[in-house]
Amino acid sequence: MFEYVPAAAMVIGTIFLVLAALATLRMPDVYCRLSASTKAVTFGAGMMLFGAAFALDDSGITTRALAGIAFYFVTSPIAAHVLARAAHLRGTRLWEGTIIDELSPADGPETNRPHEGPEAKPITG
Repeated sequence: MFEYVPAAAMVIGTIFLVLAALATLRMPDVYCRLSASTKAVTFGAGMMLFGAAFALDDSGITTRALAGIAFYFVTSPIAAHVLARAAHLRGTRLWEGTIIDELSPADGPETNRPHEGPEAKPITG
């Protein structure tokens, strides 16, 4: 019975890592790819480390695995934000389905104007 918990955590982590790889291939632009893959990889790697910590049952390994999980949950979103910000500053184009570019000075959240694109719709509410 003890081995089922780490095995389940490893399987769940593997599924999320595969989903992150598929998200990297299927999403339309760099911003969507970063968002989807960062969330899935963070959770998948956390589950893998949790499974390893639970399976090996050593206080030193458990401490290192929990520290790794904490480090990953703190640094992964920050790294994705920095990469997305650098792509935006470089001028990487948004997907044509994007409605608002919140980093654009003329299209920020305070203006409440949609992104100029073929499917732009006014924001109501």
